[in-house]
Amino acid sequence: MGDCHYLEGNTLTQKRVSFLKEFLRFIGLHPDRLQLTWVSSAEARQFAEAVTNFTKRIQEIGPSPWRQSKPWAFSSLAGRQENS
Repeated sequence: MGDCHYLEGNTLTQKRVSFLKEFLRFIGLHPDRLQLTWVSSAEARQFAEAVTNFTKRIQEIGPSPWRQSKPWAFSSLAGRQENS
């Protein structure tokens, strides 16, 4: 931390992610639905591992509880999924 070539960018990002994880918890979503991993552009293998691990974690957590309790939150996404 702190060695980002954008000066304090990684420190500020870590603070924002910590805040957002608390916000997710507050609105009833698992905070692990958001993850921050530091990977450089030269670390393709580490990036792939991070994505794989995050995907596995999301699968463990399961579907969003908002899917059934707040369907309005997903209504704008319906067209996007059908067109993908």
